[in-house]
Amino acid sequence: YYLRRAFPETRQQIVQIVARPPGAPVEDLFNFPLLVVAGTPAGEGARAVRSFLELGKPVLFVLKSPAAAQSLAEILGLGTVTAEEAPSGGSTFELLGQIDFEHPLFSPFADPRFSDFTKIHFWKHRKVDPAQFKGAKVLAKFDRGDAALLQIPVGKGLLFLLTSGWQPADSQLALSSKFVPLLYSLLDLSGGVKAQLAHYTVGDSVTLPGTNAAQVFTVIKPDGAEVKVPAADRFTDTDLPGVYTVTGGGAPQQFAVNLDPSESRTAVLPVEELERLRLPLLVSNPEVIKKETEKRLRLQATELEQRQKIWRWLIVVALIILLLETWLAGWITRRSRSPEGAEPAVA
Repeated sequence: YYLRRAFPETRQQIVQIVARPPGAPVEDLFNFPLLVVAGTPAGEGARAVRSFLELGKPVLFVLKSPAAAQSLAEILGLGTVTAEEAPSGGSTFELLGQIDFEHPLFSPFADPRFSDFTKIHFWKHRKVDPAQFKGAKVLAKFDRGDAALLQIPVGKGLLFLLTSGWQPADSQLALSSKFVPLLYSLLDLSGGVKAQLAHYTVGDSVTLPGTNAAQVFTVIKPDGAEVKVPAADRFTDTDLPGVYTVTGGGAPQQFAVNLDPSESRTAVLPVEELERLRLPLLVSNPEVIKKETEKRLRLQATELEQRQKIWRWLIVVALIILLLETWLAGWITRRSRSPEGAEPAVA
């Protein structure tokens, strides 16, 4: 339940959670990059888990009860593994008091802004002595000194032993903000998460999201053409800009191919850059340049002279208006001074 919600499906990444009950067939077990053991496998199941580890793949073993230590012993090839329930005081809880932030699993939390694990309460856990396992390394401890997370080498792989579960009965781990990035760190160690760009430029090669080398993908190009590509190969036919769709590996995935940003530059290239690119340039004749310059100067002088003529006429019009205003003012003044009712003398 919690694992499925920790790995939501996105357009760029699909993490499949495949549940296998105890005693179920394990033929396809080795196609997965990470194995989480939360039960008590025995017999063939325990041998399959060990073979998975010997291939160099990681396993997360959740010790949900002291009885699960027998399955752990069978996986590790040991006679017995001793584990006991740590005493709990009712409402009391324990915290993670020591964490190895230099380990790749916890290195994403090394920044002081993210290194606070004190808000995760652990109600129950199992006490396990790390000395029982050859080459074991304690990655995290509870505040009372008990091991919380151990790393045990098995063949080419690593078994991570979590002495407390993430269910609410055991702890608040699944409800904390550290749960999802911690699982992604574990998946990243397994090689199950591949960094992939969401967009590319024309001519780039694209790594397809496949884990099985025998798998064949179908890439649908922007023009509708379909290209078959084995998962072991890279897709290199990105000769068209647009959205490409990849099918054949579960839900379809898409990635965008864009034109190179340099093709959108519209600024004029300097002459030096054109010469560096060895482009043919037209060398102008000095006499032609001189004549063009003289012609441009004559045009400027003619335009200036035309503007001056316009100003002359504007001045003449302004003087005429001024004279008319002066005459009109004098005429109005003389009319106002003549006797009332008298007719003006006519010369």
